Order: sequence, then C-alpha cells, then structure tokens
Amino acid sequence: MNQRLPSIIVLVLALFCTLINTRGFASFAQAAPFKPTSTIQQVVPAAQTITIILPGNSGPLNTHITVAPGDIIKITASGTINNSMGAPDNRPDGQQVCNCVFSPSILPNISASSLVGSVTNSFTGIDLLDDHSDVNPQGISGASIGQPGIYGPGYIGSAFTGMAASAGEIYIAYNDNFLDDNVGSFTVNITVITLESLQYKIHLPSVYN
Repeated sequence: MNQRLPSIIVLVLALFCTLINTRGFASFAQAAPFKPTSTIQQVVPAAQTITIILPGNSGPLNTHITVAPGDIIKITASGTINNSMGAPDNRPDGQQVCNCVFSPSILPNISASSLVGSVTNSFTGIDLLDDHSDVNPQGISGASIGQPGIYGPGYIGSAFTGMAASAGEIYIAYNDNFLDDNVGSFTVNITVITLESLQYKIHLPSVYN
C-alpha cells in the first residue's frame, strides 16, 4: 500500500493539471475569440488627400495623380481668381454662365472661369471628370434639349465626387482661354479611393465573418 501511494498521488496531480489546463483554455477562448477580419482589415490602404495649387494664369495642370476606371475621385476647391485687373473674383464654381460663342473657354459649354478636370490632357469625351449631376440647366428648347449644361462633364467646381471612366493622370484647369492677365489661384484637394481597395473592403466581411 505504501509503495502504491506515490503513484496514486502522481496520477491525481496529472488529472488535476489536465482539468485546470482544459478549463483555462476554454475560458481564454471565450474571453478572446479569434477574429481574423479585424486584423486583416488593418492592411487596407487608407485614401490620401493631395493638395495642389492651381494658378489662374496657367493652362491645364498635371496633378500626377494616376487613376484607373472605377476609382472614386473626390475633389474640393477654394480660393479666387480674377480675369484681369479690377475684374470680379471668381470662385471654383465659376460664373454660372458659359462662354459658348465669344472668347470660348477650354470647355465652352461649362461654367466660365470655373475649375474643370479631365483624366489625361485631352479634355474631351469620357476623359472628362463627370459626376452625372447636371440636368441641362442651359436651355429647355431647340438643340440644347438633353444635352449637358453648364455643370456637365468636365465641371468640378468647389466640390466633386465621381468615378473615373478612363485610365491616366488627373489634369485640372481654370476654364478660361485668356490666361496671361489672370490673378489668383485655386487650392485643390484631391482624394482617390481605388477600385481595388473598394472591392477588398466589400468582400472581406463575407469571407471572414
């Protein structure tokens, strides 16, 4: 009997330690469940905002910000530019009228003296930045029916949110064709949220939750 006692004690201690370890692991699992989603989401790149100064006497300016089709582009702008000494100041929204016939602007049918933009320096077609918010305020009869108005494709103004339709670098411009005597500048803040990061965020919860 005395020879068996140490063996029994060792066996009881082993069972006790096993029981403690099992309960301890269960408590840890309940207290701190593994959530891979929160860990992996931290590697999603955050969108950065780049600030650019657009002088009123410069032509289209390359921001060197590259976008691809489907990227979300957000732009805000402030500041004033006047077209000649003593002329009234123009804010990024422009004059709310077009210079369609006389002294046409870079984009003649868009609000004169406004901030305009394009992907690439073509300022034509699908390259124009477009938020699809314009509903032909320029006219309600004749050839203007259904055509883009003064806030159509290319218009940025003081606030813009739209999707890139083509690939390339973003260009911004002051919508005026006589630049030499212009004074002032616009401060332009540009944020791009890539399509890749959008898809990553959308699909991540369904995979890991």
